[in-house]
Amino acid sequence: MREVIINADDFGYSKSINKGILDAIARGVVRSTSVMVYGKAANKAPQLKNIENISVGLHLHMEETLPNPQEEFDKQVRLFTELLGKKPDHIDVHKPRSSDMEQILPLLQKYSEENKTPIRELGHAKSIKDFFGIDTKNENGVDPERVSVENLLRILKNLDDGVSEIMTHAGYSDDELRDMRSYNDTRELELQTLTDERVIKYFEQINDLQLANWKTVLVDKLLK
Repeated sequence: MREVIINADDFGYSKSINKGILDAIARGVVRSTSVMVYGKAANKAPQLKNIENISVGLHLHMEETLPNPQEEFDKQVRLFTELLGKKPDHIDVHKPRSSDMEQILPLLQKYSEENKTPIRELGHAKSIKDFFGIDTKNENGVDPERVSVENLLRILKNLDDGVSEIMTHAGYSDDELRDMRSYNDTRELELQTLTDERVIKYFEQINDLQLANWKTVLVDKLLK
């Protein structure tokens, strides 16, 4: 059996991203999201508590060369807990640079072991980053083909047995987001694909592939 968690990163970054993620959950195949607690629209995160059958995690945003990484990590977990009324179901890292990860990997490992929390960078599921408008290997500009229906269906068809997580960045674009980030209009293309009838029907037709979230997979088994 193959299980796939389709996670929408960046909830809380802006109102338009929040709206896109909520639509991707309501009308599409997204079953998990992760919250940026410092985002301009992070105060809207409590509405995620009212949605059934999703997992909600922390989208950890760590600056380089922090004087006290543990203090910052603990602060973001605390802010998440205050917003959602619970600890994160999972954790992933915003733009994980090698210099950042060197500081925080031990913190993530310790937190994961103590709280039985899956973390993207620790291999608790096969991490799929091919559905992203920018090639993370060479960052050679936006490529809309990477977020097409055809590419997503190709990714789904080739998933291995076990649990995989597909990183997505659904959202609506607006002038505010364009001023804030270079990855903006492509988010709407992601949203269109994630809510496309062909993708939804694919899951209905394929018996050995199941949509999942971090609360429905056997987390204890993954964390052994």
